[in-house]
Amino acid sequence: QWFFRITDYANSLLDRLDTLDWPERVRDMQRNWIGRSHGVTVDFPLAIPDGGKISVFTTKPETLYGVTFIAVAPDSPILEQLNVSEEIRGGLTRLLRQRHELGDGPAGIDLGVHAVHPVTGERVPVFAANYVLSSYGTAAVMGVPAHDERDWAFAHKHRLPVKFVVQPMNGAALDERVPFIYRQGLLINSGSHTSHPVAEASKAILEELAARGLGKAVTTFRLRDWLVSRQRFWGTPIPIVHCNGCGPVCVPDDQLPVMLPELEAKSFVGRGASPLKDAHDWINCKCPKCGSPATRETDTMDTFVDSSWYYLRYLDPHNKAQICSPAESKNMPVDVYVGGVEHAVLHLLYARFIGAFLHDIGFNPAPEPFKKLLTQGMVHGITFQEKLETGTGRYLKATEVTKVDTRFHSNASGKEVLVTWEKMSKSKYNGIEPQDIIKQYGADTARLFVLFKAPPEAVLDWDASAIQGVSRWLQRLWTMVHDTVQVQGLARKPHADPSTADLDTARRALRFALHSCIQNVTTVLRDSHTFNTAIADLMKLSNTLRELQPQLGADKEFAGALRSLCVMLHPMAPQISSELWTHLQSLSNTGQQSATDQAAMLSSQPWPVADKDALLTDTKTLTIQVGGKFRGTIEVPSSLLGNVQELLPLVLDSPVGKKWLPDRSRVGKVFVPPSNSATIIIMTK
Repeated sequence: QWFFRITDYANSLLDRLDTLDWPERVRDMQRNWIGRSHGVTVDFPLAIPDGGKISVFTTKPETLYGVTFIAVAPDSPILEQLNVSEEIRGGLTRLLRQRHELGDGPAGIDLGVHAVHPVTGERVPVFAANYVLSSYGTAAVMGVPAHDERDWAFAHKHRLPVKFVVQPMNGAALDERVPFIYRQGLLINSGSHTSHPVAEASKAILEELAARGLGKAVTTFRLRDWLVSRQRFWGTPIPIVHCNGCGPVCVPDDQLPVMLPELEAKSFVGRGASPLKDAHDWINCKCPKCGSPATRETDTMDTFVDSSWYYLRYLDPHNKAQICSPAESKNMPVDVYVGGVEHAVLHLLYARFIGAFLHDIGFNPAPEPFKKLLTQGMVHGITFQEKLETGTGRYLKATEVTKVDTRFHSNASGKEVLVTWEKMSKSKYNGIEPQDIIKQYGADTARLFVLFKAPPEAVLDWDASAIQGVSRWLQRLWTMVHDTVQVQGLARKPHADPSTADLDTARRALRFALHSCIQNVTTVLRDSHTFNTAIADLMKLSNTLRELQPQLGADKEFAGALRSLCVMLHPMAPQISSELWTHLQSLSNTGQQSATDQAAMLSSQPWPVADKDALLTDTKTLTIQVGGKFRGTIEVPSSLLGNVQELLPLVLDSPVGKKWLPDRSRVGKVFVPPSNSATIIIMTK
C-alpha cells in the first residue's frame, strides 16, 4: 500500500487555519481531525520475564501518582509483546466491535500482566479497553480513575482502586463519590510534589521522569498518513515499478504520465482483484534503474488525489505538458471556493495539503489554495411518510396524501402521516423537477427564488407557493420599467442632472435609496455572498421607486436608477434584466441598434459605485405651519434650517405644500421663528 506523508504538514495545516476566511464549523472539524495534543510519554516497565515496557501518553503528568491501571487499545501493537492467550485474543476481537457501543460504559479485558509504576514501584494491572484508540498517542493510557470520568467508570466496573492526587486550591474536602475534574488544584498523596500547584508539579514530574530516562514531552496528532492505494481500475496509476533487484523504483519523469491500458469489457467483473492484474502487456516492463524485467504497480490512486489539484486546470486548461504553467499559477489562490460541509475533513484537507506541497516546491505562490470557503446548504423538500405505529413507514408521493385542516392523511388508509422537511431524494418522492418550475415561471424567477429563500449556507425548505412572491416582484418591476419608458418617451423633455444640494425631497429619497442599495449589494457580491439580502435590497429599492414614480416617473434620474437596478440584478436574473435594459436604452439611443446589441451591452456595463454624498442622512424634521395652523412635516438637510429661500421651494414641492398651497400666488409672508429654526411659518394672502 502507498501513502502520502501528510503528517509532515500536520503543524502547518493546523496553524494556518486561523488565517482562512472559512466557516468556523469547518475549521473546527479540521482542527479535531488533525488532533494536535501536547503531552508526555511515560514508560511503565512490564513485569514479565522477557521485560519490555509500555509507553503511555498523557496530557496530565501531575496525576502520575494516581495511576491504578494501564489501558491499551484492543488493536494496539503493544499486545504483540505480551504473548496473550488465544482466549484473550478472541475477546479483543469482540472488544473492537464494541468500540462504538459505550452505552453500558467502557468495556475491557484483563490481559493478565502487570506493569511497574515508574515512580512508586507498585505493580498495576494492564487491560485492553474499548475507549482507547490505536490512532491516538501511543495507543496506551494510564488509568487515573480519581480524575477522569471514563477511568472512574472503568475502575468501578473492574473493582480497581481509586487514588485521589489533586484537591481544590482552597483545600476544600473532596467528595470521593465522584471523580474530581479540575483546571487548577494542589497535589496530594504525591510524594515530594504534595501541596504543589498542578502546573508546577506537572513540570517537576516531567523533569524527574526525563532525568531518569522514563518520560519526555511530546506532541501527538490524531492525523495519520493518507492511504492513497485503491485496488480498482478507474484511478490515476501509481508511478512505481517493482524490480526483484532494485525493489520499488519511481517511474522517471520523462516516462510520465503512466497511462491506463485499454481493456476489454469482460475484464470488468466487479469483484476479485483489480482488472489491471490481467493486463500483462501493461504490467510487464523494464526496471528504470537496471533494465531488468519488472512489473508495474497495479494499485491506482484515491480519487481525492485528483480533486486536490483540479482547480489549477481552470487557469491553464489547454496545457498538455504541465498541471498549470508557472506564469498562470501566479493567479492562485482561489478567491472563493464553494463546496459542501461534508467534504470538510477529506477533500478540503487533502486539497490544502497538496496546495502546501506545491507551494514548498515553488509551484504555488501561496501555501493555501482557497482564501474563502462558502459551504452551501442542502435543498429540502416536504416529505410524507406513514407512521410506524399505524403503517409501514414507507414514503408517500404528494398525490397519495390529502390535507385535512392542518394535517395530512393517506388517501389509501385515511390515517394521518408524518410531514417533515428532508433532503430531496427520489426514494422519498420529495424532489422537484426544475423544468416544471422554469416552464411555469421562467429560469430567472426560479434562480432568484433559490437565492432569496435562504442564505447560501443554510438549508432551503422548498415551498413552491413562495415562488409566486418573487414572480410578482419581477412583474411589478417589468410594469414600472415599461411605464417609465412610455412616460419619458412621450415627454421627450431633457432633464438636467441636479446637484445634491438642489435635489428636492423626492430626488433625495431616490438617491439615498439607490446608493444605499448599490453599497449593500456590492458588499454582498464581493464579500459576504448572502445573496438573499442582496435581492431583498433590490426589492426595497424597487418599492421606493414605485412610491416615487408618480413624482419622478418622467425624470431622467428615475430612469438612471432603473438602469442601475438592472445592472445589479443582472448576475442573478440575466434574462429579464437584459430585456428591461433594452427598453430603458431606447430612451437614450437613436434607434439604430438592434435589440441583441442593446441586451449585450448590459453584461459589459461598469458596476455602479455608491455616492457617499447621497448617503448622508444629516437631516432634520421641519414643521410646517400654513395660515397659523400646523399642516405637517418634511425631512430637510440640517444645513438648510433657518434659510427661508432654500426651504420654501422644498415645502411647496412636498406633498404637504401641494395639499395646502396648491395655488402658489396665495403665498404671503414666510419666516422662521428665531427661537425655533426647525419650523417654517407661511402666511397666506
